[in-house]
Amino acid sequence: MIAVIGDEILNGSTRDGNSYWLTQKLVELGAEVGLVIVLPDDMEVLVRRLRELAEEYSAVITTGGIGPTHDDLTRQAVALACGRPLVLNKEAEKMIAASHKGELGEMRRRMAMLPEGCELIGNRQTGAPGFHVNNIFAFPGIPDLLHEMFDQVAENFRGGIFHKDSIEVGVGESRFADVLEEAQKKWPEVAIGSYPKLDDWAWVEVRMRSRDLEKLKECCSWLRPRLKDVEEKHKPSRED
Repeated sequence: MIAVIGDEILNGSTRDGNSYWLTQKLVELGAEVGLVIVLPDDMEVLVRRLRELAEEYSAVITTGGIGPTHDDLTRQAVALACGRPLVLNKEAEKMIAASHKGELGEMRRRMAMLPEGCELIGNRQTGAPGFHVNNIFAFPGIPDLLHEMFDQVAENFRGGIFHKDSIEVGVGESRFADVLEEAQKKWPEVAIGSYPKLDDWAWVEVRMRSRDLEKLKECCSWLRPRLKDVEEKHKPSRED
């Protein structure tokens, strides 16, 4: 699951693109994203929710809150959620110093205070690393940094292949919702989604996805003629 951390997302002053980018990358890797959540800069909430999420999901990816300012709470929150002390990580300290010509004041040193025993995720641009502890992977909220750093741990999320197909139906989904329901019951291994569009009239893109290619083919072969029949029986309408 993905946890985006920061009041700036919740108060509307910053648009979240990180969860969208991460979801795309994870799906490409064959991972199943079970939840995307935005959490506030509140230590009590962060610790409680991260602890719960780490127990519920096989992996938790966080973005945001690992900088040097007072509202960057992710490092400490993850440490508390994992039951580990927050300690000065000497390797992280060296990485940060090397990126700033050896200069390392108190504020930059804060970014080297990490959960004890964590594994570092390198950051070539600013030196301040992300980290991996237990099943939590913590990244910065700056998109350019996240994109480069995620590649270092991407293989941790490698899963099976998803097979996909889609069908465009030239009428509104209310005309064939019962057909999709029947197909879903017949092929529970196939995720079937209905995504309505509205141009000059209502139409729908029906998307199917499954790790089982044969089941996907069976489902699509069953759906296509039935959806075509529905389309031919009903004239396109904005009222669907």
